[in-house]
Amino acid sequence: MTPAGPDPVPCVLRPVGQPEWCALLQAARRSPLPWRNRTILLLIWQGPVRPDVLLRLQVWDVQLAGRLLRPAQARPVRLSEEAAVALVAYLALERSTRCAALFSGRGGRPLSPPELAQVFRRLSAVAGLQVSPWSLHLGALCARRAADHP
Repeated sequence: MTPAGPDPVPCVLRPVGQPEWCALLQAARRSPLPWRNRTILLLIWQGPVRPDVLLRLQVWDVQLAGRLLRPAQARPVRLSEEAAVALVAYLALERSTRCAALFSGRGGRPLSPPELAQVFRRLSAVAGLQVSPWSLHLGALCARRAADHP
């Protein structure tokens, strides 16, 4: 027990595996903003783009012709064909033009960390999982490492 109250419970981050990943993609298809949510999932899983970098992405960071993201203060990320298709659909069909942020939340404001966490809570609930943006990113890194070192 600390002077401020009970000891904090340690947060254990478990990487997301392929079955959970597929369930999240299915949940995204049934969400109110399917292309936005699918694009977010694909960028975090296939990029892999860290969630904090994802929230800082601006429209001008996207180079669709070269299937490339060039976030400020982060390494460039080559988009998979699937992520590029999802991003084009999101930009054409769902993206709010009220701000320069690539991903927006309520009222056209840039998507905030709590809003991104809420997106993951909702998708996880539909998929019957408990997944955070960081556990998805960690799963992507683990999968990539396993592929690089069989």
